[in-house]
Order: sequence, then structure tokens, then C-alpha cells
Amino acid sequence: SSGINAEWPLRPGTKGFPIDLHYQTVNEPAVISRLISTHSKSNGQVLKSKPRCLTKNQVALIEIKCERAICLELFKDSKSLGRITCRYGGNTIAAGMVIEIT
Repeated sequence: SSGINAEWPLRPGTKGFPIDLHYQTVNEPAVISRLISTHSKSNGQVLKSKPRCLTKNQVALIEIKCERAICLELFKDSKSLGRITCRYGGNTIAAGMVIEIT
């Protein structure tokens, strides 16, 4: 699972939304497999569980599924290595932290 700050482009981010996951030098095709919750930017409080979509400037906890297995570090173990970027159509749409690896 990954906590991200989303800046979605033309259409809302939903389950099954295709992205390119960037981690250090790794660029891997992935999809959003689950939208877990949206959170308040100021205090991190859960605003909505199981949202239907993500829109611009939302903070959310999502699950991302990659096509292949990749090596990731948790944000709590290494702040610099625990960050990811999500891109779509050549634009960065979200940046976030690796919270859990399953």
C-alpha cells in the first residue's frame, strides 16, 4: 500500500487506473488495485473510507499492483528510499510514501 498526494490529470483516478510507478531508477507499469481511504491534508484524519475515485489535490491511501515484482523500502525504515512517484501520460500525477509491502 502507498500513501500518496494525488494531482490527477484529465480524468479521476479509479480502481484499475494505469500508471507508471517510478522508484529510484525503476520505471514499472502498474495499476491502482484498491482505493483504501482519503485523508485530510492538515491532520491526516480519514475523510472517507473506500472512495470511488480520486480527484485533484487529494491525499489518499491506495494499493498499487505492479506487473513484475520490484524491490522497495518502507518509508518508516528509510525516508529517502521509501518515496515513490506515479506518472500517467508523461506527467507526474502523484508522489507518496511506501507504507506497506504485500
